[in-house]
Amino acid sequence: MKVLLIKDVPGLGKQGEIKDVSDGYARNYLIPRGLAEEATEGILKSVEQRLRELRKKEERLKKQVEEAIEKLKGEYLVIPVAMGKEGKLFGSVGNRDIAQALSERGIEVDRKDIELEAPLKHIGVYKVPVRMPTGQRVEITVELVPKE
Repeated sequence: MKVLLIKDVPGLGKQGEIKDVSDGYARNYLIPRGLAEEATEGILKSVEQRLRELRKKEERLKKQVEEAIEKLKGEYLVIPVAMGKEGKLFGSVGNRDIAQALSERGIEVDRKDIELEAPLKHIGVYKVPVRMPTGQRVEITVELVPKE
């Protein structure tokens, strides 16, 4: 009997998979416990449709990420900041400020994806990693310069 797993079943499969199991295992264990349902023709068609939609969505996301990576590669941001003596800033530059500077250049990045170890507090040039939704990382260069 073919069943669609509603929940993860150890030793059998993950949620959403279609598995071929014995009739007794399906009727006496999986279906009564709400772990699976019989994979009828209608259910199989709806699962196939969902899988096609997921693949299309993944492909669109992958394409958007590749475009964003191309935009970010070699990006050099210059951020003017107010500073005091000895090159120390009044306040600091954080991931929100970097995301805003990128946004002004037409590159939309979520501030949570900018991986600063600590806020930038001194004038200088910094390498800042940006994490993409697919797990890839791109390094951008951020230079802090005094405001005039």
